Amino acid sequence: MNLVEILIIAVLAVAVFFALRRMIRMRRSGGCGCGCADCEKACTAARRK
Repeated sequence: MNLVEILIIAVLAVAVFFALRRMIRMRRSGGCGCGCADCEKACTAARRK
């Protein structure tokens, strides 16, 4: 692995970390983290499955 590949992997890992952190924070604050307009309906339907 060269330096460029390591940097690309590191940037992707940081992006995934922040995306997951945002989703977790949104879910804890009462949203479902999906970003849809009908969040209440979508989350309720997802929980039933």
